Amino acid sequence: CGQDRDLGEVLADIAPGVGVPTLANLVHQEVDSTTVLFVWEQLSGPPSVGRLYLQDSTGSWIFRAEVNPIRLFQYRFSESGLQPGSRYQYRLGLVSCGVEKFFGPVVVEIPPGPPRGPSPRQLAILSTQPNPAWQNLTISCTLMASGQATLDLIDAGGRRVMRRAVGTQGPGNYDFVLTDLRGLRSGLYMIRLSQGDRVLSRRVAVIH
Repeated sequence: CGQDRDLGEVLADIAPGVGVPTLANLVHQEVDSTTVLFVWEQLSGPPSVGRLYLQDSTGSWIFRAEVNPIRLFQYRFSESGLQPGSRYQYRLGLVSCGVEKFFGPVVVEIPPGPPRGPSPRQLAILSTQPNPAWQNLTISCTLMASGQATLDLIDAGGRRVMRRAVGTQGPGNYDFVLTDLRGLRSGLYMIRLSQGDRVLSRRVAVIH
């Protein structure tokens, strides 16, 4: 295999295919929010086995994978499942003739992922209690956001007999109480919840 050489020695002094690897360049790199891809090219020395290392929080180099050439003297490595917004350092080791030479490190900044805010709330009527109702009716519902929202009570003929504005509360789950149902006739009614372009309804009964 020849005599080991330092990286600072002139490449012209080393005949192709002789000696341990003396130089490898990173020729391609891709990074997204969870994955890295590297391609190194070995510029001198005999065919080698590539070994990829990742530096941990203590500064130690942890072996990640053995990499065989994808074509003559090119080594490809990819790793996924990385943490968005984090920083990683990799290096390449090339092993031949019982000697391992290291190249790098390559510092990778993983871009941050999308903001992790709460999921948008969906307009919903969760329950109406009691049902049948006779004096008061409690409507549990979810509002999407701040802004205009109304609760209507509609009779069987399609007439609105009660309305309450509820949109000043902001997004979240709420209980709203319709009181004094004793003035209504017994029968079937429809609760209608409206906010923005969304309209939901649920059937309730009033008895006396």
